[in-house]
Amino acid sequence: GADGQSVSRVTLYKFEPAWGLPSFSPECICLEAYLRLFNVKFSEEACTSENASPTGTLPAVDLDGLAVDGYDPEGGSGNGGGEDGGEGGQGRGTAGDVRSIIDPTDP
Repeated sequence: GADGQSVSRVTLYKFEPAWGLPSFSPECICLEAYLRLFNVKFSEEACTSENASPTGTLPAVDLDGLAVDGYDPEGGSGNGGGEDGGEGGQGRGTAGDVRSIIDPTDP
């Protein structure tokens, strides 16, 4: 989970590739680059619509069933933590959850 334990499955939900780029969304490209810089092994799910992600927004990351949206590598709070519990009842997290998994030394 996002409480300092290791994550075994990370899925990046992003808009489809376009113009030779991994996504037509700068935010999706930023998050993908951030994951790659920290050598996080992840699978990718290209979406045609924000509604196709588990959080209803893109980019989104699934960390072993914890759906996180609105990730900001500069430390923004994100939009996670909704009361609906996310898709499949697995719950939603915040941008800090992603940051703590990627870089555990970041307070």
